[in-house]
Amino acid sequence: MAKTQAVHDQCPIEVGLNILSGKWKLKILWHLSKGTIRFNELQRLLGGITTKTLTGQLRELEEQGIVVRKVFPEVPPKVEYSLSEIGTTLNPILSQLCDWGKTYHTYMETKKTRKERALETKNKIFDTAVTLIKNKGYDNVTISEICQTAGLAKGSFYVHYKSKEDIVRESYYADLGKYIQKHYTNFVTKNPDKPIIERIIYFLNLELKFAEYAGYELTCLAYSLNLAACIPGPSEHFSKRHFSKLLYEEISQSLIYISSPFSCKDIFEYLESIVRGIMATWCFSNNSFNIVERGEKYIKQSVYSILSNQNHESNSYTCEHSRDCTRDM
Repeated sequence: MAKTQAVHDQCPIEVGLNILSGKWKLKILWHLSKGTIRFNELQRLLGGITTKTLTGQLRELEEQGIVVRKVFPEVPPKVEYSLSEIGTTLNPILSQLCDWGKTYHTYMETKKTRKERALETKNKIFDTAVTLIKNKGYDNVTISEICQTAGLAKGSFYVHYKSKEDIVRESYYADLGKYIQKHYTNFVTKNPDKPIIERIIYFLNLELKFAEYAGYELTCLAYSLNLAACIPGPSEHFSKRHFSKLLYEEISQSLIYISSPFSCKDIFEYLESIVRGIMATWCFSNNSFNIVERGEKYIKQSVYSILSNQNHESNSYTCEHSRDCTRDM
């Protein structure tokens, strides 16, 4: 519902904020400040907005008198949106806000430490390499192409990686670690009351989500290269997976509340083996199934089965989903 009630009783700043508040309205008005736009084109320019949300936002702006909607008597119907006369008075404000945003972005860039900029560069190299490898295949991507696409000098690449193979090797150590740390921390911060067992499931699912993000070929190569590195001598696999300490700590914490015949170390190795097994099956099957969807089901079954002494709801989940997992084997 449009926020137009009792405007005369509101502070002028509050009036403006009520009209412009929300994730999409300023973006909608910015695009409309360039001229008349059809609905589908506006949705494409915004990116990520649903038809229902865009319709609702435009309706509010129309009710507030900021946007004009024009329907053409055609089949299929043609609908265009533009700023009203009062709406166009926002153009200077939108331009100034855009300029301020650029200024603030520059300011924040200067505030970054050398370490933060280096990490940002490394992430850019990795993300670019992942995209190119997904689209073209590992053998068809060169270091020069990665640097050119990322807009970086070749020297920047060699600051962080020794070779293209290094990107693959590190993907399942440093890059996976950063991915899990970021998403897991956000999850716990937003869901402080989540039961430990659900946090463990979420953590394990993140490993599969990273595999999906990195892509099938990169995951297969990472397995191959990192297994080969274990053959000559002592394996560094577990010592490099610093993020696994988070999982171990969560399992240890869960055993305070949940009785289990297994030790923390046993449960940790079992669950990590389940995840690696799912990844290996995905690789061997030539990416024939959705690793995240199927993996989530198997992980839930595995976690609930080994951490067995739980409430009625958890036990009934195990019984219900054990049949699904058995059927899919």
